[in-house]
Amino acid sequence: MVVRLLRTGFASGGPDMLAMSRGRTGERTRGSREARSWSFLLCALAFVTGCDVASAQHRDHAELVYISNEDSNDVSIVEVGSDQVVATVPAGKRPRGIRADGTGKYVYVAVSGAPKSGPGLPKSALPPDPNADGIAVLDVKRRSIERRLPSGRDPEAFALDSKRAMLLISNEETAEASAVSLGNSKVVRTIQVGSEPEGVELRPDGQVAYVTNEGDDSVVVLAMPSLERVATFATEARPRAVAFTPDGREALVTAESGGSVCVVDAQAHVPVATIRIPPPNATPGNGRPAPRPMGVVVAPDGKLAYVTTGRSGSVVVLDVSGRRVLRTIADVGARPWGIGITADGTKLYVANGPSDDVAVIDTRELRVVKRLKVGRSPWGVAVGPG
Repeated sequence: MVVRLLRTGFASGGPDMLAMSRGRTGERTRGSREARSWSFLLCALAFVTGCDVASAQHRDHAELVYISNEDSNDVSIVEVGSDQVVATVPAGKRPRGIRADGTGKYVYVAVSGAPKSGPGLPKSALPPDPNADGIAVLDVKRRSIERRLPSGRDPEAFALDSKRAMLLISNEETAEASAVSLGNSKVVRTIQVGSEPEGVELRPDGQVAYVTNEGDDSVVVLAMPSLERVATFATEARPRAVAFTPDGREALVTAESGGSVCVVDAQAHVPVATIRIPPPNATPGNGRPAPRPMGVVVAPDGKLAYVTTGRSGSVVVLDVSGRRVLRTIADVGARPWGIGITADGTKLYVANGPSDDVAVIDTRELRVVKRLKVGRSPWGVAVGPG
């Protein structure tokens, strides 16, 4: 429409500035007025065009939330602006760990042929299916799985090293970490880490990675990309997830059975503090299950962190520099686990496995503002551009 208006205007006698300057005084005055009118019109049209372009770019790069649903074998895609599920994509068996690549092109999902098991669950009689193990690559625009990368046995969580085009994956069954090249789609190296490796996270500078080992209560520190072990430190029982502060100075490690969060000097790789997680209403003997810290994210400004507490049903807000609990958001859902935060830090998305839903939390009001029905047993959460 803008182009049509411009063409119409110039074709129907748009001002010729040189001709105006050569005319008589009255003509120059009239021409000047016309020139100013046309200049105003051109500026207005340019402004409208710019707004239209900006609006289109905003639509093209709107944030999306990706939820891995362990029991329905698919990924739910949620639009941040509307908080609506806009697509569901079949992913493969037992999708759990999930990462968005930051460009809006791909989302990576760990799928596993290992039967579901864990504390409180009976040992499955089903044999494992190693052929189902891998990292499914979801094409965001097409909303379909493009291919599946190798992963080692029973991939659960992983980190995405975008600079080196590499994935670092925890293999729970074999007590290994596997490095997979995105370039040639091959496992380029494996290394023994610890018993039942779980969470994997890169420090923001990409120089080291932390791998939690829930079976022996430790964290292994690997140099990147060599995967040389540079440190190991102990945590309280069953370390699960890791989140680094944006400056890379500290890391937070959740300890599920320890009921705590370990604060780590992420340069020296030494624990420096332990934050105890209280029950939702801080009243002993209230009948609620004890907090079992699971997922953790740090706000973009590094000031706050948010921790899911599993069967305790809450999200705990931590003051990172003060190393203390600021507040507990109760009644988040049934066994909140995976958690993600938007780029501006104003919304949290929390996966509640047993109730098949995702809680949306407004971080300014610190309350649940919406619940979204997704697939069965939502596990992981990733937030990225669409």
